[in-house]
Amino acid sequence: MRENTMAIEDVFLENYAALMAVWENSVRATHDFITEEDIAFF
Repeated sequence: MRENTMAIEDVFLENYAALMAVWENSVRATHDFITEEDIAFF
């Protein structure tokens, strides 16, 4: 049986804003050492 894997796929332009919102919310919830400047950069 295969290990759990993650498939990385291209992001459609219409999904980009939602994807970035999920990323930013996840980072803010789990990475309290990252500064606002770091988040703005990425």
